[in-house]
Amino acid sequence: MYELKGIQEDKPKEACGIFGVFSNEDIYLGNIMYYGLSALQHRGQESAGIAISDGEQINCYKGMGLVSQVFDVEKLQELKGKIAIAHNGNITNAEGLKEKLKAKGAVFKTTSDSEVILKLLEMEPHVEIKDKFINGLKYLKGSYSLILSTKDTLIAVRDSLGIRPLCIGKLNGNYVISSESCALSSLKIEFIRDVNPGEMIIISNKSMESVNVFKKKIMDFVHLNIYILLEETVL
Repeated sequence: MYELKGIQEDKPKEACGIFGVFSNEDIYLGNIMYYGLSALQHRGQESAGIAISDGEQINCYKGMGLVSQVFDVEKLQELKGKIAIAHNGNITNAEGLKEKLKAKGAVFKTTSDSEVILKLLEMEPHVEIKDKFINGLKYLKGSYSLILSTKDTLIAVRDSLGIRPLCIGKLNGNYVISSESCALSSLKIEFIRDVNPGEMIIISNKSMESVNVFKKKIMDFVHLNIYILLEETVL
């Protein structure tokens, strides 16, 4: 998981920033993600984490504090790979889903909403990842922006109301997903567009696909955006 969490006094408390990259090249994504996360620091200061998969194993590092306090050059050089993942949001029915999943044999090791989502995916082991992800999302209530990675695919989703911001960028043929466009501009990454409310973006070696997971619901959440978005962010 790659995310920033808000400090205890910040409102809303579930505010944080996420940043994900899909690359066909064997590059040091740690540096790109470090600066992307730093550009989203205004969304939260309590903790930071980066996880990168090279297609075989996931290298993960996380800690309490600001980005500059958690990561140094040595740690970033260890984070070499091709895919980064992240999750931000507040799943309001997470506890109810957890109890239902436990009744079906699921075992939980954390209190994170992310684990609830992963357990939903495990309930359909023989279904393609895109379809099982779509099926799992239909059980979720609340606001979220979410990035999920597999060996060769990066999937990004924005909740049906579009409460959590999420956008798409591109750098030298590599796709980037970010909570805000200010993180893209700080790295000279081309801003493509926002992820639409209820939209799933599927990025693979060959293409970027868009799927409308939910029926569109148009609501005005400008007050949330004004509260936590940086001035440079494109809406």
